[in-house]
Amino acid sequence: MARIAGVDLPKEKPVWVALQSIYGLGSTSSKHIMAAAGITPGIRVKELSEEQVGQIRDVIDKQYRVEGDLRREVQSNIKRLVEIGCYRGTRHRMRLPVHGQRTRTNARTKKGPKKMVRSVQILIVTCLVFSLCGCSAVRKNAVNSEATVTRTEVGRMPDGAVVHEYTLTNADGLEAKVLTYGATLTTVKTPDREGNFESVTLYLDSFEDALTAGLASFIL
Repeated sequence: MARIAGVDLPKEKPVWVALQSIYGLGSTSSKHIMAAAGITPGIRVKELSEEQVGQIRDVIDKQYRVEGDLRREVQSNIKRLVEIGCYRGTRHRMRLPVHGQRTRTNARTKKGPKKMVRSVQILIVTCLVFSLCGCSAVRKNAVNSEATVTRTEVGRMPDGAVVHEYTLTNADGLEAKVLTYGATLTTVKTPDREGNFESVTLYLDSFEDALTAGLASFIL
């Protein structure tokens, strides 16, 4: 069995097809390699001699970057784009397509499989917030209830999806704000020892902060 660049080539396939099993080589590159090594195009891998395998290996080593070296170069380029904060780097950080593809549908390769737990997650976060705030009854925009919930549009995602912020307040003045962007908590205000209400969240003060941090990948 011929082994080139750490990859065992399938012995029943033509050489120009089998070479495409190596990361970084396509049909055009494979044909160029065979021409440079002086090998007949129709020959199969099982028919190669050790000398011919060595010739192919030498051509690839001298003229092409494949497998581990190429993978490291690609990851290094992506990391550089993310660090400088350019548009392509932002798309990589958000796990979205980079080259202008649509994202309203499809794009599952980058975004991953559809998540079926969105409503469950927002429900869990909401229950957690109300348990922390001591809220026992909720009615939207109610005047005399123990707690109120209001909704405000705070921004849009790069793909146009609307992001809302829910503000939950109880009769004691405790306040929590939740984004529909990944059910992200941006504000939880509780009283300190002196009775002053301060937010206890660490670094997420707005939708822009959450988007920059890239903590979520879906809209509820």
